[in-house]
Amino acid sequence: MDKNVNSAQRLCYYRNSSSQLQRLCLNQDPKTERLVFPGQQLLFWANPRDSLRVYPNEPSAPALKLIPCSSLLAETTEDSAAPLYG
Repeated sequence: MDKNVNSAQRLCYYRNSSSQLQRLCLNQDPKTERLVFPGQQLLFWANPRDSLRVYPNEPSAPALKLIPCSSLLAETTEDSAAPLYG
């Protein structure tokens, strides 16, 4: 979610498998908040020690889930890490 990627960050993947609009927030940082539609997939950079909070799209609703980013790490292969053109 943050545009500034450092060496400790890894590519993470989240999919909204619910039928409801969700708000996501990384480490309770309002600058990282995103709306995710049902079925939408999201790739973002995060430290594996970070946590993703998943909220229903209601202003004062408590978090539905607190997911460690270590469980959201995207699997990459040597081929997927190669440049698309080159």
